[in-house]
Amino acid sequence: MSEPASLTALIEMLEKATGPAYALDCEIEDWRYALLGWGKPLGQRITPPAYTASIDAALTLVPEGDGWHLDTARMADGTVYRCVVGPSMAAWAKTPALALCVAALNAYRIKERLAAEAKEGGQG
Repeated sequence: MSEPASLTALIEMLEKATGPAYALDCEIEDWRYALLGWGKPLGQRITPPAYTASIDAALTLVPEGDGWHLDTARMADGTVYRCVVGPSMAAWAKTPALALCVAALNAYRIKERLAAEAKEGGQG
């Protein structure tokens, strides 16, 4: 995709995923490039880390300074993984890496919202 998905849309796609997906790895990488303000090199194909398959790759999404915890729970539709990032941002997904991706991106979404609210509050 030429433009990264919104963070909310990206999280929704990850929550619906049932396993690793290269297309989602690409969406996450596009979002990271947009977040960091990096421009992708023209004419070069960037192979993203396997965020949705690898816990190590997914860990690179955890906001700096936030801790994380991963565990499992047996649900009616099968085993799901729960990941908590930061003090309270929990997410559930079908694989450990997906749960970590969702929780980490949710933590970014919360931080973005809090920063925007603080900015709005400071302008009044």
